[in-house]
Amino acid sequence: MRKADTVTRRKEQCEIGGKSIPLEIAESTPVFYRKMFNRDMAKDSKRLCRKLQKFIKFSKNCTEQEARRYSFDRETLIIYSRISYALAKTANPQTVPDSLDEWIDGIPEFPIRQVLPKVLRLLASFYCQTNSTNSRGCNIVKKN
Repeated sequence: MRKADTVTRRKEQCEIGGKSIPLEIAESTPVFYRKMFNRDMAKDSKRLCRKLQKFIKFSKNCTEQEARRYSFDRETLIIYSRISYALAKTANPQTVPDSLDEWIDGIPEFPIRQVLPKVLRLLASFYCQTNSTNSRGCNIVKKN
C-alpha cells in the first residue's frame, strides 16, 4: 500500500463572496459526495472537465464576445456547485452548513473563473495520482 493511499489530502484557499474559503480533498470526500448527492464524484468530475475542455476549444476559435455568451448548462453548474461544496465541507466540516442550498445562500456571489481552476487542481491531484502498482486511472485534466 502506498502512503498516499492512507492519507491523501490536498488544500487550496480561494476567495468566495469576499471570504477566504479553504477547499480540501481527502479520501473521505468522494464518500461524503456519494452519501450527500447519491452520485459518483469521479464521474461528475470527468463530466465537469469535459465541459470545460469543450469551452476552451470553443473559445480558441471565436471572438471574445462569442466566448462571453458561452455558458455552462444547468447540469454542469449543479455539478460544479456540488463538488465545490464537498471540497469546502471537507476542509471545514464544523463551519460549512450541512446543506448545499444553505451554503450557496450564504455566498453573495460565486466567482466561477476564480474558483474553478482551484477545484480542478484539487480534483486532478486526487484522481490523477499514479504509480506502477495502483492507479485511480482517471483522465480528469488533459495536459497540452
